[in-house]
Amino acid sequence: MRLHEMFLLFVLGARGHRALRRHRRELAHGLAAAVLLDLERGGRIVLRRNEVFVRNAGPAEDRVGDAFLERLLLGERAPDPETCLRDAPDVVDDVVDQLLATGHVAWVSPPPRRPFRRPRLEPTACSPAARLHALVQDAAHTGGTTRDDIAVLTVLLGAARLIGPAAAPPHAGPASSALGVTAHALARRIAAEFTPLAFGG
Repeated sequence: MRLHEMFLLFVLGARGHRALRRHRRELAHGLAAAVLLDLERGGRIVLRRNEVFVRNAGPAEDRVGDAFLERLLLGERAPDPETCLRDAPDVVDDVVDQLLATGHVAWVSPPPRRPFRRPRLEPTACSPAARLHALVQDAAHTGGTTRDDIAVLTVLLGAARLIGPAAAPPHAGPASSALGVTAHALARRIAAEFTPLAFGG
């Protein structure tokens, strides 16, 4: 499972369907960061503190990654990571479609006694959502994990403010590393949007 799919599956499992609306901006930026790291780990892009550039322009493993590669290729110059996150397309619905296609989430109809409620999106019984939740919570509270993907996921969730304030995500590693660069850019992007000035106050 790709990092961006794990990111959204964790949020749906931990916060429920309402997170798609209540935390849309955090999700959009967090997923964009996860896609960048998926591409970097797949050898498609290079992530540096001041630039993101394409190393391999071949088709990505999924259409979400393809959309990011295309945007980078069509740009006039290599953007820095924070600009890349700011200008990234909202891929929440596309990642939902990927999770639906793989059977990790499904639409659940409201019970008959509440017919006016809308269907909601929930992780399926065969999805790893519950396991992801346990692993991320353990990593966040103990400050470490033996699984690299869980450590990366926990850092991104913390940077996007999608895990509780009591959680202390594992360190993102050297500031110059791909994860360190991306987590720093994500935290700055979220902070810029959720300061009082962002709401006109």
